[in-house]
Amino acid sequence: MDQLFKYLRTQLMATPGNAWTDADKGQTASYESHPPIAFPASLIKVDFPKIEKYNSKLKKYTARIIIKLVWDYSGTTDSTASDELLAESLDYFTLVNAVKAKLDGAIDLTVFNKPLELTSMLEENRRDQLKVMNLTFNTVVFAV
Repeated sequence: MDQLFKYLRTQLMATPGNAWTDADKGQTASYESHPPIAFPASLIKVDFPKIEKYNSKLKKYTARIIIKLVWDYSGTTDSTASDELLAESLDYFTLVNAVKAKLDGAIDLTVFNKPLELTSMLEENRRDQLKVMNLTFNTVVFAV
């Protein structure tokens, strides 16, 4: 299962605009201090919520991948913001779209057996200056 993490890490490290890639170790859990990461960051969490026997040798692992994109954010999006300031404040969507384009539909049959499928994009409500967007993907891995 480490191959799936390594694949995701490699893809995210090669995504323009991404400064840091790591496993999600709770770096954004404390809103009182900045996490020890560079921004913008991509944090990877891989779960296997469903494991089924496929045949006498293989199991089918349904993988749920959450890519947490994190920015130290100080944008302005209210109705008084100029078009230029609004565009700058919404620039974080550039990385969201780049990650989505790189991973949604991607497949590497040496690592996983079904194309990555983007199933949700959820923004966290936070009380600190971090902007956090969670992109959830699903795939299937056949392994011993």
